Amino acid sequence: DLYTVLGVSADATEAILKRAYRLRSLKYHPDKKGGSTFAFQRVREAFDTLSDPEKRRAYD
Repeated sequence: DLYTVLGVSADATEAILKRAYRLRSLKYHPDKKGGSTFAFQRVREAFDTLSDPEKRRAYD
């Protein structure tokens, strides 16, 4: 579930999505110790889908 990947609810606003993306991308960035390329890519994909209104409607 993309909402779970970002740690937000299904009714999250654009501002909440941006904040969650920023926090998760900092946590999972591959250049950081303990970071993960796979997790970072999942966060990126989730944000790309949920931050675009058309993609989000299709996903929901």
